[in-house]
Amino acid sequence: MPKFVPIKPSNVEVLFFYPCPVCREELPVISPANPTMIKCSSCGETFPIVPVDMYNVTYLKLMLSGGPAGIDQDFL
Repeated sequence: MPKFVPIKPSNVEVLFFYPCPVCREELPVISPANPTMIKCSSCGETFPIVPVDMYNVTYLKLMLSGGPAGIDQDFL
């Protein structure tokens, strides 16, 4: 029987949630760096979103060492 070994993360992304102005469904977007339009997967409404500050996203990724620093210490 194979032994299962937990796999550590190899990368990290920052996910932002934007509420649809029509149905309030929260839509996940990975670090949008530029103003753009997104389409609600629930009601089909298309709307513009505000970009995020990439300096803050880069800081979070740096502090998590690209993912490994966010691992539960009991699993190291």
